[in-house]
Amino acid sequence: MRAGVYAFQERRGQIGGVRDRHGVYYVIEGHHRIVAALEWLLESGDATAVFSLLRWGWWTELEKPPSDRRPLQARDWWGAFRNWIGF
Repeated sequence: MRAGVYAFQERRGQIGGVRDRHGVYYVIEGHHRIVAALEWLLESGDATAVFSLLRWGWWTELEKPPSDRRPLQARDWWGAFRNWIGF
């Protein structure tokens, strides 16, 4: 993603999950990829990778959010703490 070369269109580079009726995405497959794209967004201000992953992803439409949802993993101190306590 940083080098500007990423296989967004190829299945191996895509993410997937569910989207609720409010348009909220819940990533089930490829969560490390979306976290990397979000980190790049914070570093560079460029949201292209995030939007491309969402655009090329595989999404199942649901009326309600999944019951086992939780925030994405993060490498900052707050995210590490949140993951450590199991939230």
